[in-house]
Amino acid sequence: MKLETVASLTLVLTTLTMCPSHCGAFVTPINDLMRSMARATISLQPLVPQLTTSYSRFTNSIRESTRLYAIPTLDNWVINNKGEATGRVSNHPNPNIFDGEMVTTSPLQQKNVDLMKQGSTVVTASGSRYKLGKPKNAPAMGRNFGRAARNASSASATAEKPKPARSTPSMSFGGPANWGNFNNGKAAPRAGKAPLMNDWFISFRGELIGVVSGHPNRSIADGDTLTTSKIEENRNSIKQGDIVTTANGSKYLLGTKKRGIGSNFFKGGVSSESAEANGGTFNSGVKTSIGLSNVSSSSSSSQLSPSKLEKQKAKNLKQTYGINGKTLANGKYLLCDRARRSTSGKSNIWSAYLSDKDGNPVGEKLTIKVSTNFDSMSREERNYNRVCSGLFPGRFVEKTEFLEDLDGYPAKEFETSCALVIENGRKDLRAILNERGGQGFEGRAMRDAASAALQCIQAMHSSGIVWTDLKTENFVVVSDEIGYNDNLPGVKGIDLESAIPKGKNPVDFSPEACPPEFATAFIAGEGLEFKLDYSYDIWSYGMMLYELTTGQPYFNNKTPAQITMSLQYEFTPDLSAVSDDKLRDLIRLCLQYNPKKRPGVTQLLLHPYFLSSGLGPFGW
Repeated sequence: MKLETVASLTLVLTTLTMCPSHCGAFVTPINDLMRSMARATISLQPLVPQLTTSYSRFTNSIRESTRLYAIPTLDNWVINNKGEATGRVSNHPNPNIFDGEMVTTSPLQQKNVDLMKQGSTVVTASGSRYKLGKPKNAPAMGRNFGRAARNASSASATAEKPKPARSTPSMSFGGPANWGNFNNGKAAPRAGKAPLMNDWFISFRGELIGVVSGHPNRSIADGDTLTTSKIEENRNSIKQGDIVTTANGSKYLLGTKKRGIGSNFFKGGVSSESAEANGGTFNSGVKTSIGLSNVSSSSSSSQLSPSKLEKQKAKNLKQTYGINGKTLANGKYLLCDRARRSTSGKSNIWSAYLSDKDGNPVGEKLTIKVSTNFDSMSREERNYNRVCSGLFPGRFVEKTEFLEDLDGYPAKEFETSCALVIENGRKDLRAILNERGGQGFEGRAMRDAASAALQCIQAMHSSGIVWTDLKTENFVVVSDEIGYNDNLPGVKGIDLESAIPKGKNPVDFSPEACPPEFATAFIAGEGLEFKLDYSYDIWSYGMMLYELTTGQPYFNNKTPAQITMSLQYEFTPDLSAVSDDKLRDLIRLCLQYNPKKRPGVTQLLLHPYFLSSGLGPFGW
C-alpha cells in the first residue's frame, strides 16, 4: 500500500470522527481496518501514531455522541403553572447534572396534561426530550396543580421566554436564588405584599433560608426552598411576623421558624461586630457546641451523651451549611453537599469551609477543585501564581493554596488526588444567563462582564500565556449583589488548567472557544502540533461577547463535532442579533477569519465601545 493511499485513508478516518451522524456501527469495521493497516508494509510504521490518534479521537467522539443523544428520565415529576416539568433527573447528557438532581425544564410543547403519564416522552420548548418516570403523588403537587394542568395552554401564552437549550453549566456555584433586577419574572408583587417565608433560619453569612410562598417571580414556585442575600436586620431581634429586607432590597414576611435552631444557634462562637459585618462569620469560642441550645425543651446539651452530642452537631452543620462529614488536609477544610464535575470532566468541584479547632466552619465559603491529574493541577497552580503576580494581575479568583497531598476523609476517596483551594463564586455567567431565560446583558452589566474578561486576557498575554479556554462558564460572580441596580460587579476568571505559553502546543480545547485555524488543524489530525498564539484568545473573546449580549452561544444546540466542522471553511459570523453598534463592531474585529488581522488587547481596550461610554474597562 502506498504512503499516499494510507494518508488518504487516515484523512478519511479522521473526518469520520467529526461526522455528527456517526454511530456505534462504525466501530468494528474501522477497528478492523486500522488493525489491517497497522499490520501492513514497513512503510506504514511512520503513520501508526497518527492512525492511533485518529482512532482514539473516533472512539471518544462515539462515546460523546452516545451521551449527547441519550434521553434523560424524570422521576417524581410535576407540571407547574407555567407548563414546565420539575422532577429528579437521571441519565442526563450533561455530565454536570448528576442522577437524582432536581431540574426544571423550559415549557413543554405538549399542552394536554392528561396525555402525560409514566413512560411517555415529552419535548420542551427548547427541543430537549425527557422520558417521564414515576409522577409525584397528586396531593403533594400543590394547590395550583390541577388548575395549572387544565389551563396549560393559557399558561404557555404568558410564560416567560424559553430557557436556553444548554443546561446550567459546569461550575454551577451556589448563590442566592433571588437575583434582583436580573430575574426574568414579569409578575408584579401579589397585592403589594412581601412573599411569606416559613421554616426559616439565618445562615452564618446572614442569609435568610426557608420555604417561600407568594413570591412575585413566577419562576419561584410556592414551596421552593430559597436562599436570599444577607438581611439588613439584626438576626437576634427578628421573629415571626416581622418583615425583613435583604441587601438586594427584597422584602420577606417571616412565618414559622425552623424547629431546632433557636436564637442561641451561633452562641457556640463569640460573635463580633466585624464578624457580623462580614456576613455572619464568627470566631469560635472554647469547646463550642453549635446548634444544640434548643435540641429539646426539656433537656440541655449537657444532658446528652457525647455520641448524641456529636450526631446532633453534625445534623445542625449539615442543615445550615450543607457540611457532609468529608474533610481535606487533616480536617482543615469541611466539604459541603455533593461534588460537581468540571466542564472538562477532569475534576470534581466541591464547596467547603475552613474549620476551626473544634470542627466548626469559619470564614467565607470556598471552592476546592479536586483531581487525580497532578500535572494539570500543578500547571493551573503555576499559572495562577504567574498571572496574578504580573504587571497586570487581571481579575481572577484568589488562590488560597495548592494541596499536593489531600490527607482527606474518607481516605480512600482522596488518596490519589490533589486539590486547588480558591475563592468561591456565586454563579458563573452562563448560569446567570440561563436564570434570565436566555436574555442577554446590556448597559453597565454588559460592560462589567466585558471589561473583566478583557483584563484577564491582558494579564494572560502580558505573562506570555494563551488561555485557550475563555468562555462564559469560566467567569464567576463573587459579589452578593448579582444584578443589583443593573450592575454585574465582582466578575472574576477561573480555570487556568488549559493555559499554555505562547508558541507551545495545546493540551485540550473547548469547541465553542476555538478559532477556525485550530479547527482546521484539528480536523487534519494536527491539533496536537498546533502552535498557540494570542489571537486564539481574541477569537474566544468575540464568541463570549456574542453570548453575553444575545443570551445564547453562537453555536447553540450544536455538538462539538458540528461546531468544529462549521469553523473550517472561511467562516463568517452573522452578528445581526447584536443590537449595540459599537459592541457589534468590537465582536466583528475579534471574529476575523485571518488571525493576523485580529486586534491585540491594547487595541481592544481603546475601542469606542469602552471609551465613548464613560464606562471604560477600568472604570474611567
